Amino acid sequence: MAAPTSSAFRSSTTQSTTPIRAITSSLTSRPAPSIPPSSQSYEPLVKYVLQQRLLRNIFVGSGAVCWAQSALWTLWNAGGAEQLGTRSLFVPFWPSTLLFACVTWLTAALPAIVIRKTYLTLKSNPAASPAAAVRTALSKSSTTRAMATYLISAYLGLALHIAFAYLHEKHVYGDPKLTLFVKSKKHPYYLNGRLLYLLFSQAIAALTFSLRNIMLDRFVLRSSNTHPKRPITLLTIVQALIVMLFLSTLVQPITCLVFAATRFTLPILYKLPLLHYLLRPFTAHFLRGSWTITLPARNFLLLIRSFFLGYSTLLSWEFAEAFFEVYISQPVTVSYLTPDPNPVLVSSISSTSGPFQYFAYTELKDLASSPTPASSAQRTALFGDQKYNPSLWSYLVRESLLQLGRDYQLLLRRGKPEPPAPPATDAGKGKAETGSGVGLGMGLGSTGQTPVSLPFPTTPISLKKQHVFRSSVNGASNISGKKESPMKSIVDYLASDGALAKTVEGGADKVRVPELFRSVLGNAGGSSGSGPVGDGKVVQQEQPKATTGDAGKKEEPKGNPLVRRVRSEVEGWVGGVVRAWSPGWMQEGVGRAGRWWTRERANKVAESCLPNREVDVVIIEVLSHLTCMSLTEDRYGVVQRDIPKILEAFLSFLGALDEYRESLGGVDERVPAQARAGQNQNQDQLAGKGKEKEDGLSQKEKEERRVAREEAEKAKEVVGMLSDALKEGVGRIVRTFGDKLLAFKFPPRIAHKLQGFMDYC
Repeated sequence: MAAPTSSAFRSSTTQSTTPIRAITSSLTSRPAPSIPPSSQSYEPLVKYVLQQRLLRNIFVGSGAVCWAQSALWTLWNAGGAEQLGTRSLFVPFWPSTLLFACVTWLTAALPAIVIRKTYLTLKSNPAASPAAAVRTALSKSSTTRAMATYLISAYLGLALHIAFAYLHEKHVYGDPKLTLFVKSKKHPYYLNGRLLYLLFSQAIAALTFSLRNIMLDRFVLRSSNTHPKRPITLLTIVQALIVMLFLSTLVQPITCLVFAATRFTLPILYKLPLLHYLLRPFTAHFLRGSWTITLPARNFLLLIRSFFLGYSTLLSWEFAEAFFEVYISQPVTVSYLTPDPNPVLVSSISSTSGPFQYFAYTELKDLASSPTPASSAQRTALFGDQKYNPSLWSYLVRESLLQLGRDYQLLLRRGKPEPPAPPATDAGKGKAETGSGVGLGMGLGSTGQTPVSLPFPTTPISLKKQHVFRSSVNGASNISGKKESPMKSIVDYLASDGALAKTVEGGADKVRVPELFRSVLGNAGGSSGSGPVGDGKVVQQEQPKATTGDAGKKEEPKGNPLVRRVRSEVEGWVGGVVRAWSPGWMQEGVGRAGRWWTRERANKVAESCLPNREVDVVIIEVLSHLTCMSLTEDRYGVVQRDIPKILEAFLSFLGALDEYRESLGGVDERVPAQARAGQNQNQDQLAGKGKEKEDGLSQKEKEERRVAREEAEKAKEVVGMLSDALKEGVGRIVRTFGDKLLAFKFPPRIAHKLQGFMDYC
């Protein structure tokens, strides 16, 4: 019997010993990484660089100033060079002098540096007058905290001065008499008037320095391009010494007036029930002392001490502020600190901190304009980098144009805040257009990725509250029995939806608004006079004009009516007394000071319309330089497709600036009304007529008009800084590309403006 042969096939019942597993593949789709946030990539590097500047430059410089002041104070307290002789050369190195310098730096310079670093910003005060600037600043918590910091610092400096006066001065000049209570066995709790005067003096010095910071807008980071900062030189030191000398001199008479007013109010406070029992053990001697007017002459040495104490305190603050302003405003370069600088730099432009954003654009400007081979290779990598979503160039151009668009809208609103968005309706929902760099259907003021739904612009219908049937055209009576006037009939015809209205609406549909700003214009609630429609067309929206009644209305004042009435009565009574008893020259001086305090400056109004002009200038330079360099360094042409949007944004912004500049240089009030009626007359002819009209004005009016002209010129300089940057940017692109720009399509309005640059370049 033959043996069974084995089969080459397995039966179905045979179990497999090898486990089944899926075949791995590397063809799966992986999402592209997003650009890292600025808080994780860029800001730590900038903070490191600024920390080095803070330690090496600002702390060392302010510490040297405090050391020099401490040496002078110690030398004076020890009797001066006449008494010390050659030992005076070693006074700066005495342990007490070094200790005095360290404590002075900790109590005076360091608080000023910390408060300046904490509230550093790019947003300037939008107020147009000194009074409005002070009101706006005092409404912020940063100003209140800064004033409290300076006040505490001044009092700590006073305590330090008293301690070292008893340490050195007591053995040379005798008792400085700066204790809290006077040395009296009969009245041991009488307050020391000398110490109170120094307390008033230090407080007024702190308030004066805070007021100066408000007027100078010290918390704003000044651009090194528009406000070049030189290192601390001898001229800078002399200037600071003179200014602080003037402030310290101004503090003394104000302190005398405050001290005298406080002494005059004591008898009134003593009349109040129970209060005089609390005040008498401490202040009764102020009622029996010498006449107030003779106190400065009797305590002249106290005035000298107060003057130099305030002077040294103000100098410590001023030099700390000066060192901070010089070294912090300098550009920051962090490219050498990271192996891949392009993602770090591009992510930095979306920083929520204004100073960091400015530093980022400044470094990008250096990269875009540098002709070195290393910069060229870095730009080529920037243009061709596609591993991030969105790409580096798309993110850069989008965020930059968003920033320009927000400032463009702010200029159209003349510095006013953005009005609230209208409620969304179903009729206004449309699809948003998207581009390579900027979503055209997205509001330029938004930061999200969802399109903004805009309502369809409609005209409100006014309901007629009369009979719906109109009388015949032959002038028959209407229902009320009154005849309708011919003028009213014409107005009703023009207001109806007739042929004339349809013609106007049809022409409005053809008006072209820059696509880059289209969504923002609609979102601004008609601030620019245009808004998007569902099919992508742009129609003109009528600007809401204030009627005569609305213009005449004043905003209701806030607060308690009784307090307002009492305040107005007191102000009127004080004003009447001043006018009755003060001489004419004093009234004129007070009136002039009041007008200066409340008068709005044209240049400040222009600055409020363009608060981010310094950053905008750097953005324009970055985009224009990178666009020009892309002609030879962009391998894939990713930049060329964004050239129309960049040029359209530049020229639209430039047109708005030119309109605002013309409004600043409008017709002067000196020109007669007949000349103002002619809109096409030459401004030189109007200026000539105004000069002839000015001959009949008084000296006061001539001075006011001269000041107004100077402020208008300053306002034009503010606008001209951004306008010149836009012109240079467009001209740079036109000179680089030349006839190659004919391959792009532009709207007629933009093409007409661009042709002017082509002819010029």
